[in-house]
Amino acid sequence: MIDRLIDLLFKRTWREIKGLEERLKPQRPGKSQIVLADRMKLAQSPAITNLEITILLEDPNPLVRMELAWNDSIDETALIKLLRDRNSSVSNIARVRLSSLLQLTL
Repeated sequence: MIDRLIDLLFKRTWREIKGLEERLKPQRPGKSQIVLADRMKLAQSPAITNLEITILLEDPNPLVRMELAWNDSIDETALIKLLRDRNSSVSNIARVRLSSLLQLTL
């Protein structure tokens, strides 16, 4: 019985992860603005989940990662990952946010 419950929970969680990945995946050029707007809105959300943060940390658009860096709901771990972002604006925002959170100058 417990094995069955664990199996059902794993399958449900996996479907949720795959569904979220599909929703956040960039679409064809004609639809990219709508999808970008949705990803940016999610990055700004105060109710963002750790799974959503993990996915958005890898978003190809630096604007989404910038919004994520400004989000007061993300923790220090995500900001540390954004410190190493390939876009200097994203990493600078993360540095400013992290230093204000830690009340230090990095």
